[in-house]
Amino acid sequence: MKYSGPFATWPLFSKLSNNLSIKKASPVSSILKITVIIIALSLITGCYNFYKVDTTAYPQSGSISPLIDMHRTFVIHSGTSAFLINNIRFERDSVFGNYVGIYELPYNKISYPAENSSNRYLKKKGDARILNEVHLYVQDIDTILLPGATKNSFALKDIFRLDIYDQDRVRTGVSWAAGAVLCIFGLPVVFFLSLLLVSAIASCPFVYVNTGDGFALAGEIYSGAVYAPLERNDYLALPRLVSEDGSYRLKISNELKETQFTNLAELIVIDHPQKSEVLIDKYGNYQTATEVISPDYATNLAGEDILRFIKDKDSISYSGIPSNYDIPLTDGIIMTFELPEGASSGKIFLRARNSPWLDYVYKNSHDLFGGSYDKWTRRQNKSDKEELLAWSLSQKIPLSVYIEKNGQWVFCDYFNMAGPVALKNDVISVDLTGIAMGPLKVKLESGTCFWDIDYAGIDFSENIPVGLKSVKVEKAITNEEMDVTDLLKYDDLKYYVQPEPTNRADLSFPVPPLTNSKRTVILHSKGYYQIMSEGKGLPKIHKLKTIQKPGQFLEYSRQLMRAAIDNNGRYKNETGSF
Repeated sequence: MKYSGPFATWPLFSKLSNNLSIKKASPVSSILKITVIIIALSLITGCYNFYKVDTTAYPQSGSISPLIDMHRTFVIHSGTSAFLINNIRFERDSVFGNYVGIYELPYNKISYPAENSSNRYLKKKGDARILNEVHLYVQDIDTILLPGATKNSFALKDIFRLDIYDQDRVRTGVSWAAGAVLCIFGLPVVFFLSLLLVSAIASCPFVYVNTGDGFALAGEIYSGAVYAPLERNDYLALPRLVSEDGSYRLKISNELKETQFTNLAELIVIDHPQKSEVLIDKYGNYQTATEVISPDYATNLAGEDILRFIKDKDSISYSGIPSNYDIPLTDGIIMTFELPEGASSGKIFLRARNSPWLDYVYKNSHDLFGGSYDKWTRRQNKSDKEELLAWSLSQKIPLSVYIEKNGQWVFCDYFNMAGPVALKNDVISVDLTGIAMGPLKVKLESGTCFWDIDYAGIDFSENIPVGLKSVKVEKAITNEEMDVTDLLKYDDLKYYVQPEPTNRADLSFPVPPLTNSKRTVILHSKGYYQIMSEGKGLPKIHKLKTIQKPGQFLEYSRQLMRAAIDNNGRYKNETGSF
């Protein structure tokens, strides 16, 4: 099909739309691609940030309690008044809080945004406040209208609307990718990368959690474990999970063209002091933090200042946009911290995900197998695990961690793949012995544009005692009404297999008693998955052999990126040549 809408008279657009003709494509696929082109056109005047408003009518306490724990800013609306309260709490079906002051719109608007909407802000001083705001609309109540009042209360049943303001990652991501690439390469690549956002195929099982207002996406599990030998444990934090009727509930869903094999799904419930954070590292060890420190300085590998991208958890990520046509094979972040006296170890806390670009390159490499892909997969399922991991590291697919010692970069460890759909919180402990007093330099490195890094920081404190309990799944029922509880309860040779994109399991876990002032819940899963290919024809043997060599997947990625530029942004599933 060819686009014939209002922009068709633009010569460049006409040329690109013709090149983007879709043969035998579904109507939805075609519309998606055309829609993203129009979005790209609307964004070429600059990079914008967007927030979204998620609205719930007559919310219950289970919807609001997690927001209190996340230290959100609460704005109360009553009639035409709006003001801030803090120290919010529940008592006997009532909400209590302390009056702070009149609330003023921070984002250059004269009215409040509509419910369930997406809105733009300019990231000027004060604008980013909205990403932490929760707005409660209540009936007209005298207690919250008294001038000079310090304490307010109102009944939970009088809250008729809850608005949660949060980052609109899709629109912001498209805007920043389009704006940044436009400045570097020009208009054609904007179209290519915008189409990439809807064309890339995400990977691994999706996990949804009960938030009290339905189920919300929490992230992906065991991403990158694409062959049986790569089966691994995964630890996914579930900050939005709430208990309901004495149970924690979540869903494990296959929504992609792949077969998923889940061996284990259990919860690790950690109770700990209020002013602390806890995550589980990839080895299954808990790591606590009492003060995660952002870097004093941060540059990419080309020496450009990127601290603004990774200093805060604001979903504005550093994605490694190449700075020129040469396109370096690797990119990353070099961070500088002040090293405390006597510190012998540190814990690097990360909030990141894999990029759509890595997904595209991976999918493109699979297509090189043509009709032999299934045969290749069977062969890989019999391969040595260590050899597969070594290949992945040699291609800089995981995010490697280095510490500078005596003027040399020393490899410490790597973060497992996180998947491209949701930002994931992760942690790695590093040994700092042998480092002289002074600035500590940490490098995170991967293939260019393989990772989106939203935040990175370090904690130097010793681990504190916590209450940790493993909770086995109580009930797991599929959407086909099959009981798969026994398949997910233990780490054994029994798997819950999801061969179709419609397969889903609903899991419930008992809620253990709270033993401290704060609780963190982690999903511990184990499994692997296999991507389905629709490739046809003979395999491209020469290119496949080339990619298998150390570092050549990086070169393959660079060739694809250059091809995207040379082809004036045409979205083509071609591989170029070395």
